[in-house]
Amino acid sequence: MKGLRRRFKNKNIESNGFTLIEIATVIFILGLLSGGSAIAYRNQLKRAHTVELQLALNAASKNLTFQFNNDQTKTDTCLDSAGLHNGGKFNFQCSQRGDGSGIFDIHARPMKDIGVGGVMSFEDENKICWDTCDAWGQGEEATLAKNHLSINSNCEALTRRERRYSCNCRRATICKRGRYRSCGRRSSSAMWFIRPPCRWRWGRYCVRRRVCETCKDIKYVNENGVAVDLS
Repeated sequence: MKGLRRRFKNKNIESNGFTLIEIATVIFILGLLSGGSAIAYRNQLKRAHTVELQLALNAASKNLTFQFNNDQTKTDTCLDSAGLHNGGKFNFQCSQRGDGSGIFDIHARPMKDIGVGGVMSFEDENKICWDTCDAWGQGEEATLAKNHLSINSNCEALTRRERRYSCNCRRATICKRGRYRSCGRRSSSAMWFIRPPCRWRWGRYCVRRRVCETCKDIKYVNENGVAVDLS
């Protein structure tokens, strides 16, 4: 009788439990649901920050148009003229292109990794272009999908490419004072194969070297990889 009760009790315990496959299935489904919720939340957060940045850049374009009409300088007060200030969700940086075109670029980089940034390009007495784009990273080191905008071709996105190379090379004699190594010359006698020992000396010495200048080539390439002439 006791054996039957024990067997009946064990059957009840086994019938009320879950198998390992059932537990793994539930965990897998919960993981999918939580992952999908996290992706949806991130996309919704990105849209909200995109709208916020669009409003800020739109207001900045209106402020710059007002400054142009009043002939205000913007070399050192670029961000102040646009009404953009660092802090909060985006970090704004203003710089002038080094190609002599007089075009300014404002880069908006996210302070947190939210995946969205923006760029604005403008020039005196000309139209102002701005656009949002994808961004990777955060802070001043964040990378933007669009670096520049062409204000002459319907605000087309441009990428600034800079190449440094050696130019204007020449042979020059450089003299200076310091410690140098002096070696004697071989004599013309029968012991010509014996070279006098070298010694370290202190004083003024001159050497012939190849001296080059560093030149910089800057060009802007559109989204199709074609170079654009901004002049």
